Amino acid sequence: MSFIDISDLKISIEKWWKYNFPNRDLKSVTLLSGGQSSLCYLINKEIVLKIYKPKYKYTIGNQGIHFEVGIQFQPRLNSSGFTPKVLGVYPKDELLQASAMLMEYIEGENLSKVLAYSSDKSIEYSTGKKIGEILRVIHQTKTIPNKKYNTQQLIDIVKNKLSRAIQKGFIPTHIQDLSEEFISNYKSKAIAEEFVLVHGDAHLENFIKQGNKLFVIDFDMCSMGINFFELRILLHLAFMPANLVTEELEVYYPNSSMLTLLKGIISSYPQIMPLKYLPEIKLIALDEILQRFDLNECSENNSTHVERASHMFRQIFVNNSLEGILVSLKF
Repeated sequence: MSFIDISDLKISIEKWWKYNFPNRDLKSVTLLSGGQSSLCYLINKEIVLKIYKPKYKYTIGNQGIHFEVGIQFQPRLNSSGFTPKVLGVYPKDELLQASAMLMEYIEGENLSKVLAYSSDKSIEYSTGKKIGEILRVIHQTKTIPNKKYNTQQLIDIVKNKLSRAIQKGFIPTHIQDLSEEFISNYKSKAIAEEFVLVHGDAHLENFIKQGNKLFVIDFDMCSMGINFFELRILLHLAFMPANLVTEELEVYYPNSSMLTLLKGIISSYPQIMPLKYLPEIKLIALDEILQRFDLNECSENNSTHVERASHMFRQIFVNNSLEGILVSLKF
């Protein structure tokens, strides 16, 4: 595959803008952010062009899938008041040589920076409550009643990740033993629940604070599932010490975790972590933990993922912090 440089993309954007908006001047084009599936450009400091660029040299596959997911779900939330409004969709655009989405620009700071530098010591809980309210609305946007999910699918995924982690020699012996014990004792079940729209990537950088309002972005990982499927990313965030999450959070939380944020989320949206599904929630947590040991997530020269996974495992499977949270909140 031949790769395209950022400078080439800017030239394409200029041509694309002139073709689609011939009566509007293109005053500025700035790279706003870039991820594994897309690049976001800020145009004229007012709108965002999100390009799903399969030939951009720093991205990896599945851009087409992410685009299809994004355009399927994000426009449904245009009237929610907490997402960027989708202004246009451009599948397989010839000038951009990629699919793209045009959205309004939400100017503000992501929650990682907000929490890192705020002087308000109660902000974790209140912010968590706002996140819970947003996730509740997202989950109610699209539902499929009486859908069944067999947890054997998740067990098979977890077993496969555990096997790979063991083969690579990344996983500590005690975590291996306790993981195998948990999996062997867990009995698969068919869960009959309403399926909801799950954001799927609800980490701090995907929440933008603008004044007193909170916005959520990046719907490329959306899927239909049980509401507690959302917890994969949230549990990873909540049980990480600050120095293993982001540099910004290390400034504000040098020796603590983000458990208070999770408590706030559950307090405003208790259905996201139902006590009756605690074993399944732990299974999802184990899946996230093993992802940190997975060959795609870790290398012999990078111990951060191992530290994160070990800390998270200890908190959830040894210290039983999940049970403690639910008891303290009377859920």
